[in-house]
Amino acid sequence: LSNVKKILIIGGCSQGKTAFAKKNFKEYNIDLSSYDSFMQRLMETGIDKTDDDINNDTYNNMNDNINNYIYDDTQGFFIDNFHILMKNMLDNNAGYKMLITKLVQKNGWLVISDEIGCGLVPIEACDRRWREETGRMLTLIAGHSDEVYRIFSGIAQRIK
Repeated sequence: LSNVKKILIIGGCSQGKTAFAKKNFKEYNIDLSSYDSFMQRLMETGIDKTDDDINNDTYNNMNDNINNYIYDDTQGFFIDNFHILMKNMLDNNAGYKMLITKLVQKNGWLVISDEIGCGLVPIEACDRRWREETGRMLTLIAGHSDEVYRIFSGIAQRIK
């Protein structure tokens, strides 16, 4: 795991974030097919309580899912479309803060997210909450990251 770092990649929709990650961070073994099935399992079984109502069984189940399906001795923790994960978790009243707590404890990760904090403020309260909570969680992740990249038109700019 000596090559695995804590990396955040942000940018607008369809700007080349995942392509940049695949090209420059091969040690994360980015395989979106296995990732998608993991995220489906995590949403179905791993996080089923609010942050205020997480019990030991839920915590242990989520921990097992994260450790067994994403993080092992050969690759770092990988989350693509973090902003969509946040939307799904908020819509399902899921414990997203627990996921972030587990993430920042890992030795290495690669998180990719659309920047949704710019532009018009959403009219719907649930969309404003999504935008604000996603921004807060990305700020926390960025603070723990070794490297942060912003991608614009396929060009990466290292900002941390």
